[in-house]
Amino acid sequence: MPMNLVHFSLARYRAFDRMVQVDLAPITVVIGGNHAGKTTLCRAPWFVSQPFSRDSASPFPLGDPSGAPAPSLLRVARGISGFEAELGLLRNGEMWTVRFHAAARVEAGNQPMLARLTVSRGETVLFNAQEPSWDVAQEAIKKHRLERIHAEVGILGGLRSEAALSYPLQGFTPPSVGFRGEDAPSVLAGTRDLSALNDWAKKHLGIVYEIEREGIWDSFRVIVKDDRSRVLLAESGTGLVQVLPVAAALLLLPSLPSLYCIEHPELHLHPHAHRAVAELLIEGHNRHPSTRFLVETHSDPLVLRLRRAIVEKRLDPDDVRLLYVAPEADGSTATPIRLNERGVPDWWPKGVFAEAQAEFTAMRRKLNEGERE
Repeated sequence: MPMNLVHFSLARYRAFDRMVQVDLAPITVVIGGNHAGKTTLCRAPWFVSQPFSRDSASPFPLGDPSGAPAPSLLRVARGISGFEAELGLLRNGEMWTVRFHAAARVEAGNQPMLARLTVSRGETVLFNAQEPSWDVAQEAIKKHRLERIHAEVGILGGLRSEAALSYPLQGFTPPSVGFRGEDAPSVLAGTRDLSALNDWAKKHLGIVYEIEREGIWDSFRVIVKDDRSRVLLAESGTGLVQVLPVAAALLLLPSLPSLYCIEHPELHLHPHAHRAVAELLIEGHNRHPSTRFLVETHSDPLVLRLRRAIVEKRLDPDDVRLLYVAPEADGSTATPIRLNERGVPDWWPKGVFAEAQAEFTAMRRKLNEGERE
């Protein structure tokens, strides 16, 4: 049964103390300074939805998307009172809401506990319990067929795998590119038609990706080719390695989860190519209309290209929402920035993407001082 994640909320979670609600547009772009909480926000849906999976043995599996164990609840939450989260899902035209409060049981050595779980359909509360046992909570989750929530969240991390000289053939096409993009080469090898990928790569990057089988087809190599050369992916530019998993996920996979979170899709690319990544997001939206993308970026050219696409009517203003994350004394905030049909934001945070102008202003000021001497 289709189930789309359309909003989520957090309180007392890592950098965020006060309640923050994120209403997801088809493309939601998270911007802000370092150490503000952007990555936390992008990973939050994956992290907090873990209890709502088919094989969850406890309400706190709390693994990192890389597969490593997550830090303790007390490091995730802002204090022993724990954190609160809400997941809003659209299913068969009806809004479902799952709210839960994770806390630490002080008398049991700060052992994590499920302090409250509430399941609602529209305005109707179907389940509401304080400190329910996990068996009881899981029974409610299964009764209302919510155990696929976690499967509806995908994530591609910001530090993606380096390229290898060759790869073993797996005998099947992976269903995702993996958290670090480690399975992207196998997605290419298992895809018969790479034209969607290479049409984008040729138009925007001037290259194409090829698969070259080795030996008796027990391994393969990924090749990057342009008008001048043909080299191994591992010997090409780092940016071409880092963007490949993004392109493979959006252009080659037959389906994506209802929410796909991407950290820094422009990583290691020249700013000129950041616009190509924006085009990749636009194409991904067209190919996967039921998927919402939550994208963390530091790229002004990427944001400008999305704004330009609105003016060109390739995107609707409601298709794109910016989310500005800023640290405050009492915890970070996440404030939406909406764009109109002219691509103009309804407000803009001071100093964001203004570095070039600030440098030119400082240069001119210094030159003027010299001219007066």
